[in-house]
Amino acid sequence: MRAQRCIFVLVLALAGCGAASGSPVVKTTGAEVSSISRYTTYTFALAEHAPEGYARRMPPRPEVLEQVQRDVDAELQRRGYQPSPNGELVVRISTGSRIVEDQPTGGAAAVGAPAMEETEGALVIDIFERDSGRQLFHGFAHDVIRGEKVQNAQIAKAVSKILEKVPAR
Repeated sequence: MRAQRCIFVLVLALAGCGAASGSPVVKTTGAEVSSISRYTTYTFALAEHAPEGYARRMPPRPEVLEQVQRDVDAELQRRGYQPSPNGELVVRISTGSRIVEDQPTGGAAAVGAPAMEETEGALVIDIFERDSGRQLFHGFAHDVIRGEKVQNAQIAKAVSKILEKVPAR
């Protein structure tokens, strides 16, 4: 019986360690993403709502938004774009979170391991042409948040992966 309990605890520990991939799931769209390179400047806007299916803290945590903005600035400037109060492009940021239930699989499920609740964070970056309002790019990332807050490294990785399809100037 003691050996079975040790195996059960080991399975639970391994299941918990493997739940987060360490890399955000990223999806991007933008039939007109190649046209972004004809613009030089951008400005930021905060979306009014959280991404669909996610809730937003009211107001969003300033330190998270500041980190996202710094990382987006770094990525876009690396590609040759410059921030400006009246930029030709509007980069709109949206964040949110939700509780997801992670069902055990494999051996953990076989021994009756309980489902685990995790907090999943989402980041959306949309790029619009300021004059027309036409959306040129949409990027979405979600990842498990460990502990009480999202880590700066998670934000940086998500921003980098989301914006990797944005062309350099």
